Amino acid sequence: MAKHPVLAFDIVNYVGQPVAAVIVDNKYAGEDALDEVYVEYEPLKAVGSIEDALKGDVVIHPSATDNISLDVNVSGGNLDAFQEAEVVVHRRLHQSRLVANPLEPKGCIAYFDGGHLHLYVSAQSPFRIRADVSEALGIPPEIIKVYSPKNVGGGFGNKVPAYPEYVIAAYASIKLKRPVKWIETRKEHLTNPTQGRGILSEVDIYAKRDGTIIGLRGRIVVDIGAYNFTINTRMAPFIASLLTGPYKMRAIDVKAVAVYTNLPPTGPYRGGGRPEAALIHETAVDALSEELGIDPLEIRLKNVADNGFKTPTGWDLGNYGGREVLQKAATIYKKVREEYPHAGVAIALFAEHIRVSPGESCRIEVRNCRVVVGLGGIGPHGQAHRTAFKIVAARALDLSPEDVDVVLATTEASRWGVGSFGSRSLAVGAAAIIKAAEALKREVMRRGLSWPKDICALEGLVVEEEFRGGDIFGSGAHIAVVEISSGKPRIIYYYAVDNVGNVVLEGQIKAQIEGGVAQGVSQVFFEEAKYDREGNPLFFSIIGSGFPTAQDLSLPIVSEIITIPSSLPGGYIGVGEAGTTGGLSAVFLALEKALKKKGIITKLERTPVPEEVYAKLIDLN
Repeated sequence: MAKHPVLAFDIVNYVGQPVAAVIVDNKYAGEDALDEVYVEYEPLKAVGSIEDALKGDVVIHPSATDNISLDVNVSGGNLDAFQEAEVVVHRRLHQSRLVANPLEPKGCIAYFDGGHLHLYVSAQSPFRIRADVSEALGIPPEIIKVYSPKNVGGGFGNKVPAYPEYVIAAYASIKLKRPVKWIETRKEHLTNPTQGRGILSEVDIYAKRDGTIIGLRGRIVVDIGAYNFTINTRMAPFIASLLTGPYKMRAIDVKAVAVYTNLPPTGPYRGGGRPEAALIHETAVDALSEELGIDPLEIRLKNVADNGFKTPTGWDLGNYGGREVLQKAATIYKKVREEYPHAGVAIALFAEHIRVSPGESCRIEVRNCRVVVGLGGIGPHGQAHRTAFKIVAARALDLSPEDVDVVLATTEASRWGVGSFGSRSLAVGAAAIIKAAEALKREVMRRGLSWPKDICALEGLVVEEEFRGGDIFGSGAHIAVVEISSGKPRIIYYYAVDNVGNVVLEGQIKAQIEGGVAQGVSQVFFEEAKYDREGNPLFFSIIGSGFPTAQDLSLPIVSEIITIPSSLPGGYIGVGEAGTTGGLSAVFLALEKALKKKGIITKLERTPVPEEVYAKLIDLN
């Protein structure tokens, strides 16, 4: 394993890797100091792509014999069932790297007061930051206190782990006994870890002539960049484990590979494996549909798994609602197929993995005749967490939301926590709140008091409980209509129906889904962190990375929800990544169908749309 060094030594493995640190009193002094820093580089041969990494002609880490970080088989079910196949259809896809571009880039302030190291960080996971800094500096986690701001300006997975700059700021503060601040520039952000996607997939879907899907075989290769960083090594097997999607497949046998390249480390980007897996299985199902001459809707209706299905890789779909969302979408799909015969119309179905494990801890305290609810592991970066958790706590404690204060995203708020990612915040955070509320009520009864009547008599009471549980699933069926006119494709209709479990803030749920769809659309049409064969970035600004404008994402989205409760206390299901998971697949397939109708292509093989396709569209116009 090649861990990311705080500062490069001997070898610099990607453009943007930290090499030296300068501590100054102000920005202008820093610019002057940079003129005094000189690094002499000796060029080395680079590995700039997945294909080059697999060839192994150049090995980027001297201690290794190849560029393979991980190579495992993800298989399950009845593998003998593959022999029953009457048709096998192949599908190859490359999902290019892209830059996670939150509204605000990363940043931190470190202050060592002699006893504790205080870290103020724009983060999605304060406890993860604490653990990472503790490991890097070799200091006990107990002396590290991490605080995230009241509202983080976007995360998208990029703000989960600690970065070298956080460690440098912390180390400098300990040495200098002064607060030290680092704020990333947008230009730095473009080539700083973590970037998203970067996946090559080659899968075969096995089926019978009547459209019954048996299973999938193939290979997933993930470009993890120059180092093992955050969860990038585990992305390939995670994606492979989700490839059966919402379908009652009997078997899966997929090789999951992670390779090193001379590019910035990749990591989770909105969906973190879920959109990638959905695009792979949905393009495979559509390819099978075309091969057999069966309508894409009908083949999905035939194969969709019922609630309670256990996938060949061991996931329990539980009350995910796949059949229910598909049946609700079916009417819309049939209608728009008739209404837009000239356009590309596609339906995408997915099972949305919600990361519950290992759980969350919640602390409830009675203070000034009010209730203070603490969830240290979870914090908002655009999801209205405080309002939602106020409502959840008020319901659980028979109070008005106005009587509840919520403290989030700091290691001081609860004993431990995991983070706000993987569509988990409301689902597992609410479960922890409900358990803590039950514990508080038991303590009130033990004292012979009445709740909430005697709340002021409980001043100073503190209870802390944790919820631990396994991951759950939601589901969605999304429909996209793509029209090609005036030499360019555009989305003229979009419909999404998602199972969201019980509802707290319906407006926020739909906003999350719609925002997620926009990110899926953007991956199809615009975004790419493009590098040359030597690992040099070919983008030098936010626009150069394919960043869409508001006009580009003025989408006609119709969003509906269904409410099949999950098995968790509260019955909630996360939706933060549902829109991206459905949007990527539905728009990709609709665009592919529209291009086929124009005679431009037979199939799309990568995201974003290749430049040569746009060139053909211009010629056609």
